[in-house]
Amino acid sequence: MKTYYPILKLLLPLILGIVVSDWTGRHYAVTYFVGPLLIVILIILVIAFVTKSYREEVFSFLTYTGLVLIGFFIHQSGRANRLPDHFSEIEGEFLVGELLAVQPAKSTDKCELEILKVMTGDIGYTVTGKLLAYIDTNAASMLKAGDQVLFSSEIHPIENTGNPGEFNAKRYWANQGIFHQTYIHADFIQVYRASEYGGFAIFSRLNTSIQRVLESHLDGDALALAKGILLGDKSSIRTDLRDAFSGAGAMHLLAVSGLHVGIFLVLLQWVIRTFFRYLPKWAELTVLLLILWTYAGITGFSASVNRSVLMFSFVAIGMLYGKQQNSINSLLASAFVLLLIAPEFLFDIGFQLSYLAMLGIFLFSGSIENAVYLRNSFLHKVWQGTSVALAAQLGTFPLTMYYFNQFPNYFLLTNLGLMIFSGILLGVALGLIVTGPIPFVGSFIALLLTAIIYGLVYFIEWISGLPFALTRGIQLEIWEIIVMYAILGVLFFALANKQKNVLKTALGIAVLLFVFETVKWFDRREDSDMFILNHPTPMMFVRKGVHSEIILFSNWEKAEEKAQFLIRSLENYFGVNISTRLIRQNQFILTEASLGLKVNKDKSYIHFEELDYWFVLNDYFDINLLTAESKVIAGNRVSEKKINLIRSQSVNVLVLKESGAIRLL
Repeated sequence: MKTYYPILKLLLPLILGIVVSDWTGRHYAVTYFVGPLLIVILIILVIAFVTKSYREEVFSFLTYTGLVLIGFFIHQSGRANRLPDHFSEIEGEFLVGELLAVQPAKSTDKCELEILKVMTGDIGYTVTGKLLAYIDTNAASMLKAGDQVLFSSEIHPIENTGNPGEFNAKRYWANQGIFHQTYIHADFIQVYRASEYGGFAIFSRLNTSIQRVLESHLDGDALALAKGILLGDKSSIRTDLRDAFSGAGAMHLLAVSGLHVGIFLVLLQWVIRTFFRYLPKWAELTVLLLILWTYAGITGFSASVNRSVLMFSFVAIGMLYGKQQNSINSLLASAFVLLLIAPEFLFDIGFQLSYLAMLGIFLFSGSIENAVYLRNSFLHKVWQGTSVALAAQLGTFPLTMYYFNQFPNYFLLTNLGLMIFSGILLGVALGLIVTGPIPFVGSFIALLLTAIIYGLVYFIEWISGLPFALTRGIQLEIWEIIVMYAILGVLFFALANKQKNVLKTALGIAVLLFVFETVKWFDRREDSDMFILNHPTPMMFVRKGVHSEIILFSNWEKAEEKAQFLIRSLENYFGVNISTRLIRQNQFILTEASLGLKVNKDKSYIHFEELDYWFVLNDYFDINLLTAESKVIAGNRVSEKKINLIRSQSVNVLVLKESGAIRLL
């Protein structure tokens, strides 16, 4: 059967090779074997093509086999954390690196570094590899991409904590080619500013100029959100406002990604077709691509922006020169090119969600829109926007629930509002950037932009404050994700081929799956859990049904504040609200009997009555669990010497910082 999506036949074997490589791990011998095998396949392909012997069959088989091997080979080759010249393999006193990306914050700037040299005395060794660095803001003001730094600090591998519901940071950063992290104190770093005229410095200057325009006309939430939406700088956005965006399902608006690039593409096409309608298609495409890639440079050429701009560059070509099928093929072609360049993108959440959202729009929005006929032109436009939002959500909701354990119940209302606000907001913001220096005009547009932003804030906070705005505690398995996407595939087939019986069957299976997940969700809410959590501050998590509590053992006033990120992750994962209790060493606190916990007067132990576990607390509040099997769980601050001493007594020791959170119930 003739396919409308020939690029898909090339993309799938490439993806298969990448997945197999990731599943099998790194094997140098296999990698060196694949290269010669690809050469042999290429020779056979040439012979088959020249001799015309079984050309079609041989060509198809070897092409797909070769693509699988290419996917495997390029993914294996990209795992650079164990290469001999990686900076982690060479000892030295100092490291020299170049800043690739900077996320400003109040106390520490989160930076991605390309390590160039390892220095020992006056001798420098050229190395490779990227590093995630948290740099003290006292080191230098306004660090920017292109700056070079000389620093000394302790390098650690990026590891997950093993706490329930945590974000897989190790996998995320590995997909960016980063396997190590460090904190750099201001006393141990020297910053060498990038040339204002070299390399990509022009984009840095444009970024700085835009920031100055925004700061001269805006303040408060308007400034913070304008920086976040336009430039991806979320450092000034209030935590409760971020939570409101998350609860409304609008967090993607605060990350410069496919949404922003797509809106810019639509705005640019409207401007060109309104004021420059006689431009030939090649000139229109050139202008579009030039502006899109300039925007990528202004936002720092981050991986997510580069990915989105490349994706929409292909989409723009398909929209200008073809029909819907061409747009989908252009989308798939951009994915093919991206995976050839950076195969690790396949496992990146942003990559997956961006492409699935666009596929959902291309495949389902037309069918959804045609399902309802509205004569009123205004209502028809509203329904068009709703169908696009619904189609995008169809493409992404299984993965969204899998990764984030939550689902925004009013996503249609949120996305409909965002379609109105985001387009106008970005258009007016661009107007402010252009007219900002002009007296009165810039002030008027800034006033208009402020009104739009505060309107957006009011809308988002209203949505997130509605009853049952967010369903949390969704825990899906891989097989459930596969079943959901299989159902979506059958739905698309039924709609495309007008197979009513197949459509009814798919919808029936979808309803059964929904009932199954709902029952599982309610059953899980009645469970009881108890964990000793892996965190610098010793703490326990206790849950009995919907009643949950975090118990922290610390004398530090900000201990609860520093635990908020972990607490929010647990709330999303288990779907509960968590209260906190701080137990201090120098203060008598009697815990409530509702959770079955008793703390003796001098805080030397805690007794959890239901499990008959005793938690012995030493001077540093390290948690040691004594059970009938004589197990000891050492806290993060217990020295290796003490752990080895306990182990020498033939006691089974579980160390939090090695094994992750320990589940007791």
